[in-house]
Amino acid sequence: MAVGVLSVSLIAGCGASDDQRASGLVVDIETLGLGRVQGFTLRTDGGELLEFTIDRGTEMTDGAWPPEHLQEHRATASGVAVLYRQQDGRRVVVRLDDAPWVGGGA
Repeated sequence: MAVGVLSVSLIAGCGASDDQRASGLVVDIETLGLGRVQGFTLRTDGGELLEFTIDRGTEMTDGAWPPEHLQEHRATASGVAVLYRQQDGRRVVVRLDDAPWVGGGA
């Protein structure tokens, strides 16, 4: 039985431990035109402004949604949950999801 617990711990430890999470409201969006989002600014519940970069590695499967959907979240003040990594001094988005616990939107 102890071996099973050890195995689970090792598997859990093999994930992307560098990933971090943040949630809040989108207050600014940077685009390259025609809906191509390259970054955005998120205001957390604590009032901190966090800037994020979006690149081709952003996950858009399993319930995650494309970066272009940020426009709707900004317009409706709906919360956004961000999974990201620190790379070269930037917060690079790995995945975007709804954060219904933030803001007034659904």
